[in-house]
Amino acid sequence: MKQLILFCFFGIFFVGCNKKDSTPANPLAEALQSGTWRINNFNLAGIDKTAQFSGATFTFKSNGNVSVTTGTNSYTGSWSYGYVSNPNGSQLTMTIVFTSPPVFADLTASWNANGLFPTNVTLLKISSTGSDFLSFTKN
Repeated sequence: MKQLILFCFFGIFFVGCNKKDSTPANPLAEALQSGTWRINNFNLAGIDKTAQFSGATFTFKSNGNVSVTTGTNSYTGSWSYGYVSNPNGSQLTMTIVFTSPPVFADLTASWNANGLFPTNVTLLKISSTGSDFLSFTKN
């Protein structure tokens, strides 16, 4: 009888346990890969450049590509994300790379994730020339 009780206990224990993914989900990747996005704020060295991206739709793909359509034109760049250690722990970062056209090349940088919401992602870059801001809103 004891063996039957032990067998049932361990059977329930092992059935009740399910293996969890050891890699935590990245909230930045989850947000950006779900749908298309537009820039609603881009401030570079104190200059508002948001209007230059009017009508541009960004699609962040899981393979590290980001595609942009502006009317009949399409451009491809790359993006990645990760964590950088700092004295307060770790900072979620995003790197964007575009080689052309020049207006999109302005986005090329490593950005710190400053705000992550299902419909808005805010990024910040601090340099010797000041703070740069980039914000995407979900379409």
